[in-house]
Amino acid sequence: MQRNGKTFMVYIHLPDTPGETPPALSVCVLENTKFSDLIGLVCLRWTQANGEPALKDDVAHYTLLFAEDNGDIDRDIPSIELSEPVGKYGASALAFVENDDPTARGAAERVVVKVNLVEGSFSKFVFDTADIPLGAVLEKVLRKRKMIPKVRGLEYTLEKAGHPGIALDLNQTLSSVRVREFWMVRINSKNPSTYTTLSGIGGIV
Repeated sequence: MQRNGKTFMVYIHLPDTPGETPPALSVCVLENTKFSDLIGLVCLRWTQANGEPALKDDVAHYTLLFAEDNGDIDRDIPSIELSEPVGKYGASALAFVENDDPTARGAAERVVVKVNLVEGSFSKFVFDTADIPLGAVLEKVLRKRKMIPKVRGLEYTLEKAGHPGIALDLNQTLSSVRVREFWMVRINSKNPSTYTTLSGIGGIV
């Protein structure tokens, strides 16, 4: 069975790297290669090329972020899940950074939240931190959808995806609930089972 390859331009963002523009490596891997394995390959290629500065001994010191075509770190896109295959994303430019790089941390800490609605659509939001209350997430959805809470007695809450009928405490933070996908439902809805079959249907709004 033929497997497709994917080529990345990996920009090396390391302290004391000479020049204004980060150096880059062109790396081609199979689409089922995990990003964690790609990090190891980049380390090998950089070492073989006698790149400066020299790398630390453990690949755990490094990670990958999405980059712009000019090599700058793309701060509008959340961090890469390193256990995912490289073929999952369409991007072809990556930034190779140290894990303790504060610039990288700012991008890596961004959180993507998906909120499903019972009619089948969903909204996605990017937050700079997970230390925000669920009530703020709910308010963002309501404002984006131009829905005014408590109109004609209607109020809304959030539930974890896969846990229908269990309303969350909106004072909890995203970090405390440890999930990134929710359903927005009407409080005291008579048909909580109807939205359990809608996951993945509809479009981003």
